[in-house]
Amino acid sequence: MNSTIAGDMPEQDNSFITIKFSNNSTCVIAYLADGEKKYSKEKILITGYRTNIEFDNFKTVTVFKDGKSSRKKFFSIDKGQKEEMSEFVNAVKTGKTPISFKSLLLTTYTSILAVESLKTKMNIKISLDELKS
Repeated sequence: MNSTIAGDMPEQDNSFITIKFSNNSTCVIAYLADGEKKYSKEKILITGYRTNIEFDNFKTVTVFKDGKSSRKKFFSIDKGQKEEMSEFVNAVKTGKTPISFKSLLLTTYTSILAVESLKTKMNIKISLDELKS
């Protein structure tokens, strides 16, 4: 994990978090709070299998594959909040959780340890086996 200090912002407001999974895939989360305000607030970049996919501020998605690109524009921004609330209501009604408790626990644990890693500047290994529910 790397972080930089920008002006009077806390270190964790400009951080790169690298997560390596047991299947050898890697996720890099860049949390950068000091950029130009008119620049896209959120970007998701996915690379794999000779393909690149770029989501830009939940307004467009571009797929690059086999030397070609295709782009789709969305007329409204959908970050999934409406569907999330619908799933929540359904979970309350049925008693069935849409996300496993173990997954929620791992996400929370990873978030807490990411901040700890930024503070200590140490890599931290997380295993699902450690999270006995």
